[in-house]
Amino acid sequence: MNMWLPFHNIGVSIILIILYTVMLVKFYLKSQYGVSMSCKTQKSIFCQAFIICVVCAMASFVYSYMQFFPVSRWLITTGHISWQASNAGPAFVYLIFNKSLRRSVRRMLGSKKTNGTEVTIIVGR
Repeated sequence: MNMWLPFHNIGVSIILIILYTVMLVKFYLKSQYGVSMSCKTQKSIFCQAFIICVVCAMASFVYSYMQFFPVSRWLITTGHISWQASNAGPAFVYLIFNKSLRRSVRRMLGSKKTNGTEVTIIVGR
């Protein structure tokens, strides 16, 4: 086992938490002093990055902990699920937050719905 890997995993996780906390405090202070919050796109990008980094940090902490301490079955399961989420999760996060990506995926899948409007014609007797 590489002896530096746990230090790297924990260090990166702690740095991510510190940087995101600083950024959240900065957004909060801007809103308190009447300065306009960032545009909707910036908030969306921040949320995407934050969610992805939290999942990666969780996986990193769990796996680093498992290397040095005996763990229960539920923590092993949590570690595996968090690792899977850190690898597959970004695709779902992007689909949830990105409208143009959702439209492109719908088009690729053959959806013919446009502009959210559908017209139904009922022909009577």
